[in-house]
Amino acid sequence: MAKRLQAAEILLVSEADLPGLGRSCSGTLRALGNLQVSCAQVRLIINRWHRHDEVALEKVEQGMKVPVFARLPNNSSR
Repeated sequence: MAKRLQAAEILLVSEADLPGLGRSCSGTLRALGNLQVSCAQVRLIINRWHRHDEVALEKVEQGMKVPVFARLPNNSSR
């Protein structure tokens, strides 16, 4: 029997690199689904965001059916 996770919101934080974002978030969303957490409870937060990440993030939003809740800018000097 699957257990139910009781939380109003789940904050899922990831960097914006498409391969990592797709793999890690997809796996996490599957695990949360097993705990009977709906996608409506998940808030996707992108860490180290750049403007050029927007196209990739749109693809992720469409594929995962979870909108980006917040973007934390990359303030590091590379």
